[in-house]
Amino acid sequence: MDDFSQINDVMRFGVFTTAQIFHLFCFNYMGQSILTAIEMLEEKIYNVNWYELPLESRVLVQVMILKNYRPTVIQGGIFPLSLPTFTAVMKTSMSYFTVIKSTR
Repeated sequence: MDDFSQINDVMRFGVFTTAQIFHLFCFNYMGQSILTAIEMLEEKIYNVNWYELPLESRVLVQVMILKNYRPTVIQGGIFPLSLPTFTAVMKTSMSYFTVIKSTR
């Protein structure tokens, strides 16, 4: 009975850990897709023929260009949501795990 309880705990911990990693990945993937869409929008704004636009539209294009001087960051609580952040969190987590495992 004790072996079954131990296997049950290992399975429960494994499923929980996998679900949390998937959850973290989904949030970071969505953040990265939003950042990619913003970068594409910035590229389209810079490629517009602003001199052919009416005066009101020129002012709007200038405002959008000024807005894009500061990089866009989607904050997800503690850290920004992007795929490089996901890999950094996973790498750090695995480092902590190996340190804890080596002390046993």
